Amino acid sequence: MTDRVLTAFTPRCPNFEDAHQAQLWSDRTRTQLIELIGLEPQRDVITAQVQRVVPGTEFRIDVVRIEVFKGIFMSANVYVPSTSSPKIPLVMAPSACGTALWDTRVQRRAANLAMLGMTVVVSEGFCANGVRASLPESRRHVDYSRQMLGLQGSAFTAHIQEQVSTLNWALAQYENVDGDCHWR
Repeated sequence: MTDRVLTAFTPRCPNFEDAHQAQLWSDRTRTQLIELIGLEPQRDVITAQVQRVVPGTEFRIDVVRIEVFKGIFMSANVYVPSTSSPKIPLVMAPSACGTALWDTRVQRRAANLAMLGMTVVVSEGFCANGVRASLPESRRHVDYSRQMLGLQGSAFTAHIQEQVSTLNWALAQYENVDGDCHWR
């Protein structure tokens, strides 16, 4: 019974005759998703300032303040491995509900990935966690700012846009990161 329910309600990837057909479907689905959410994939960060560097033997942590929308700042910790490898993967790891940058589970996960040779960007979220969520009126401030800027969508859309813009910034900022490296 469970298999039939999952089969009925889980969207399946269509069968493709060749790789070109699969790529067309992937591109079309990506475009539809971007339009649905209201993202601007090429939107750059306004400012990104490394406020502090925490040195280490296997990796360092860059503590960064990122501004994608005027006056709205997001904290991020970037774990940069000490490896001399010419090209390394970049992992985006936004904190989830109930966790924040200072959570030891988040720090340990990022540290483990950095020790494996990956650059990891861990950023604050909006979901009842992190620095911004604990501020009075934080959600209303983001919603109000979003409306003033004429942005479509919700505060969540703004957070996703911050992640996309931060990804673009990190790919440009850290020279040894391979933008073509994907999880397979």
